[in-house]
Amino acid sequence: MRAQQTILLDTEPVTALIPGRVYAPEFPGRDEEPELLQISQSLPLHAARHQQ
Repeated sequence: MRAQQTILLDTEPVTALIPGRVYAPEFPGRDEEPELLQISQSLPLHAARHQQ
């Protein structure tokens, strides 16, 4: 008897992983990525302090 193999990666578009959420595969668009990276690099980010 041979076991049936399940699909690891679905080729159909994901409609909703969480109720009320929408999957947008091209968000943000490729043309927006450089601008978003530039903005994120200018943010004053710092390491979080761990409270013990």
